[in-house]
Amino acid sequence: MIMLKSTHDKIVSEFDMKLRFVEEELEKREIELLQVKEQLKASRKIKVITESKNCELNVKLAVEIDKSANKDLEIEELKKEIDILNSMYQAEKTNVQIVAGRYNNINKKLWCNEESKRQLKCLIDEIRDADRVDKNRVAKYLEEINWRLGGSENIKTIKELKKIERRK
Repeated sequence: MIMLKSTHDKIVSEFDMKLRFVEEELEKREIELLQVKEQLKASRKIKVITESKNCELNVKLAVEIDKSANKDLEIEELKKEIDILNSMYQAEKTNVQIVAGRYNNINKKLWCNEESKRQLKCLIDEIRDADRVDKNRVAKYLEEINWRLGGSENIKTIKELKKIERRK
């Protein structure tokens, strides 16, 4: 029995030792479990905060997308307005060119009229001062005046006019 008791004590002692070891390990695991639970709790808080921020950012993104769409519409409207203004500008430019052409033609005609007036005055003065009138010279003056006024037909000399009248 002594032997049994000693074996029993030995087994109990080993068992106690192993039990303490298991208890220590269990305490460590419980501490680790508590730490993991705390980390899980913190992660859940972070998740809630992140989801909240994500929702806020999604709302802001939606607003910005709407603004962007509005800006795109504004840009399209401005492009159309630019096209209209360019068309109006081209039309006005064409009108200005037409008016400028008319102005130049009128100016040219005015100059020609003034030049013709000057030449007629010279012709009148020469006829008044002349003892004898050279009909061909008068016809030549008139022909040049007619040309300056834009006439396409030459004025016939007096002799040519008489020949035409005789033929009739």
